[in-house]
Amino acid sequence: MGSSGPVSYDNRTGTCAAGSVKAKVINFLVDTSESMIKPDLRTSAHVNVSSQEVEILSRFLYADGTAERPQALPVLTVDLNLINIGAWALGWIVAGIVIVISIFFGWQTYRYRNKNIVRVGQPVFLGLLCVGAILMASTIIPMSFQEPMSKDTLNRGC
Repeated sequence: MGSSGPVSYDNRTGTCAAGSVKAKVINFLVDTSESMIKPDLRTSAHVNVSSQEVEILSRFLYADGTAERPQALPVLTVDLNLINIGAWALGWIVAGIVIVISIFFGWQTYRYRNKNIVRVGQPVFLGLLCVGAILMASTIIPMSFQEPMSKDTLNRGC
């Protein structure tokens, strides 16, 4: 909604003075053929506000071409696209298995670090592989956070 012409303000209240506002309500429609949003002047309305009364200078036409207000929109059903509980549980189980196995092999690498076969594999490198596998598997945990949690928790999970 926009105002046209000079607008004066009431010094006591800081609001628009009566009789100084002419407003125009314009529908903006999307023109799919040109991929543009254009004002549809056929569906606009002119309103004059004077001495605390609203005078409608022209009726507002809705997109269907009538001046009758359309019926209420149906209740919006939102599909949150949550993770299936089976997939969620499987992800946690796999992450847990990978973390446990990585800890086990990290411990084995440390325990047998003086054996020839482990020294050839370079214990530091093998330890880094285990740490990397733990980090990779642990990312499944915050990525499984979904809607019943608070927005702050979900933001931290991302």
